[in-house]
Amino acid sequence: MEHIDIFPTSIFHTKVKGYGILNQKIEKYIYNLKKEHPKEPLVSCVNGWNSPNFDFDDEIPRYIASNFHPYIKNAIGKLGWIDEFDIGYDGMWAVVNNKYAYNLAHTHGDSVMSLAYYVKVPKKDNIGGEIFFKDPRSLAMNAPKPPSSLFYNGSNFPTDKDIDKTLYHNFSYSFYNKVVTPEEGLLLLFPGWIEHGVHQSTIEEDRIVISANINLYEK
Repeated sequence: MEHIDIFPTSIFHTKVKGYGILNQKIEKYIYNLKKEHPKEPLVSCVNGWNSPNFDFDDEIPRYIASNFHPYIKNAIGKLGWIDEFDIGYDGMWAVVNNKYAYNLAHTHGDSVMSLAYYVKVPKKDNIGGEIFFKDPRSLAMNAPKPPSSLFYNGSNFPTDKDIDKTLYHNFSYSFYNKVVTPEEGLLLLFPGWIEHGVHQSTIEEDRIVISANINLYEK
């Protein structure tokens, strides 16, 4: 039978081209901000640090935005909006988490799309620090799950390795949360209204992420 996805929720993902050089410049900029603003008020971050909003009069934030723009344009174009609106940022900031730091589940509800970009990810014993997205369908949370939900391994946070794709190719219809493992250079774009958070880090090394809110404006 044919089927229709009536409430699709897309998360766009890609590796940014030339991310090595890009990340070196961003990392230096962020650590300078951290020295200048060591005790910024925390929003969703617990035991970590978030920066103030980047100043787009500075060179590096403009450089970051110019690198992200083609990917954002591509994602928004797939949603059919690009010809009618201009793309603009309603804030961009950094989060630095190390051991015991995490981010509470939250939304960026005042933005059409939000992004997460991974500048630095610990290489050794990288357990924790994954971003998770919660099923926005609150009533579906109480519905019985089909057999594929047995692949939770005792957790509400399934990963791709939990899935036998030959037997359970529709696994995405039957889990509560989707978890994405961070990688340096990975760019995620997702609806601002979807609830998301970050698992607790378990090692001393910093994990550095850029977040931003994106909105569309009439030309």
